[in-house]
Amino acid sequence: QSPTMAIRELDRAISELRLHAPILFTNVNGRKLDDPALWPVYARVEKLGVPLILHPSRSGKLLGLERLTKFHFDNALGFLYEGSLAIASLICSGILDMFPRLRIGLLETGCGYLPYLMDRLEEVYDTEGVDKLIRKRPHEYLDQFWLTANVSREKETLVHVVSRYGAN
Repeated sequence: QSPTMAIRELDRAISELRLHAPILFTNVNGRKLDDPALWPVYARVEKLGVPLILHPSRSGKLLGLERLTKFHFDNALGFLYEGSLAIASLICSGILDMFPRLRIGLLETGCGYLPYLMDRLEEVYDTEGVDKLIRKRPHEYLDQFWLTANVSREKETLVHVVSRYGAN
């Protein structure tokens, strides 16, 4: 909630405790990841040379959370939404241009949605003026992301994702 305190704790965690990466929810009390208040945190993560790990939030700020509780849809659909919004926000806002050495690890969202998301972001790039906000096409930022795959459930989908974007 406090970028200043987050930076102080980040320095301590990486430098003193020797942790490998900080983790941040995909929204901070409803604040999207492209909020300028978070930019100093990204600058420090980039300077420290560690990846920033994102985990979907199950907080009350998750879109439609009250409708996602049955069948554990908060995990199956809510995490997918949160991960997609995080990727889209970081790419389309220019955050990844401002911090080109920032690496993002996204946990528990799977990877099967990636081709669809990239197709839609390419459309946004071409039709909504995003081409004036960022330096590259959306899919060209994928080298700054690590996504986790649910290997037991995404076997067939993973083959498609890897064939389209590569295994790395």
